[in-house]
Amino acid sequence: MMAKPKPFTPELFEIRVKHAMERLIADKQPLIGEERGDIRVTDIADIFKVNVATFRRWCITYVNQSPSQYLANYRIERAKQLLKQGVKPSKVSEMLAFGEHKIFSTTFKRYQGNTPSEVMKMQFSTYSPNHTASNKKGL
Repeated sequence: MMAKPKPFTPELFEIRVKHAMERLIADKQPLIGEERGDIRVTDIADIFKVNVATFRRWCITYVNQSPSQYLANYRIERAKQLLKQGVKPSKVSEMLAFGEHKIFSTTFKRYQGNTPSEVMKMQFSTYSPNHTASNKKGL
């Protein structure tokens, strides 16, 4: 008996998952408050028309992460790009369809070690340790 062919290559799987997440983010953005909720693994599995167990197995197989890790990492990477562009954390939270700003901030800190606000302060602060060190050398 031949092995069942895999439905995706790792690259195609990533493209399809990212597309599914973008679709969910876009669908949830206009919703307000409790209506918005957060993006769940079930939502993504539904787009693929499979149950959560199958989707979880595919994530482990193709991207070596659980679906929730992959979703969080994807959104955090997007958030970092937006923060670098100067978008306020509360707006980034909305743009990436987090149910609440607190959930965004907590998730971001868990994966990055700092809150989005701390990242913004560090990025746009006029204080630069290298700049100060070089000034002291010149004295």
